[in-house]
Amino acid sequence: MGYSIVIDVSVARGAGTSGKPQPEACRKALDAVKKFGHRVAMSSEVYGEWMKLWKGIDGRPRPYASIIAIQWLKDMRSSGKVDDIILENNSELRKTCLLGLQQNLQFAQSIEPITKDFHLVETALKSDKRVLSLDHRMFNHLHHLQEIANEVCQVMWVDPVVDPTIEWLRNEAPETSIYHVCSVHE
Repeated sequence: MGYSIVIDVSVARGAGTSGKPQPEACRKALDAVKKFGHRVAMSSEVYGEWMKLWKGIDGRPRPYASIIAIQWLKDMRSSGKVDDIILENNSELRKTCLLGLQQNLQFAQSIEPITKDFHLVETALKSDKRVLSLDHRMFNHLHHLQEIANEVCQVMWVDPVVDPTIEWLRNEAPETSIYHVCSVHE
């Protein structure tokens, strides 16, 4: 039971210790992934984003993921609920998508964000096609790939702050058309 879900660094970072609605929604989403029997899909690229260092307020290096998210990931790994995903370097799908975007000036603004975060799509396609992310802009950029690489449309992109994520996870993260990256979210 349960699906293997990609957790974007935006959710891992957002799951801090205080505040509403973002930190609380992110923490509850991580808890729900665990509680309702799902797993986390983790490629080295996704993990690298989680653990990338930045300087905290005190000047000390800290990973982008919150301490809560890092502990959650350790718990998931110790429970055998992390699916390690291996991605190809410069996959054919990535090349096709970027070339298609480059050939259409209307989509030029999507090249940089898709180049930066396409690993989320690739990880999702190699797992159960589900992503938890706060990145609305990426969702909208991915919509442009519909005509270029329709397989990208299989990926569901769920925002723990905006979407009824806990209910969706409780109900076994079903196929939901409005979450597919080729649907339009405004």
